[in-house]
Amino acid sequence: MVKDNKYNLKEKNKSNFKEKNNVSTLRLNENITKTIYLISKEENLSKSDTIRMLLKKSIKDYKINKAIELYKKGEINFSTAAEIAELSVHDFLEVLKNANIGLNTPLEMTDYGYNSLVKLFGGKEIKTK
Repeated sequence: MVKDNKYNLKEKNKSNFKEKNNVSTLRLNENITKTIYLISKEENLSKSDTIRMLLKKSIKDYKINKAIELYKKGEINFSTAAEIAELSVHDFLEVLKNANIGLNTPLEMTDYGYNSLVKLFGGKEIKTK
């Protein structure tokens, strides 16, 4: 886990809240209330469970989108982005692929990584400058 990372949402969440259920009250407009009702009937869930389900999904999506945004700006590296998104490196790579976002990896690092694999498994090394 990355230390002292201002984007480390997982650590921030753990440090501010204990692992227990907290009660929150909120006001919802009529359209949202109707939508929650319809989803709860469709999913055969209580309204509370439906709201929890929707919040979990929204928070997950937020973390993934935040990780992508910071990664695209070059503010964080790939593994930190995967950590913020709370995804494995492989799963985060899939997210980037599906969003048509390329890797922000300098060519020298790619060559170094490739050459390290060649040393382990054999093959022809790439000459770097």
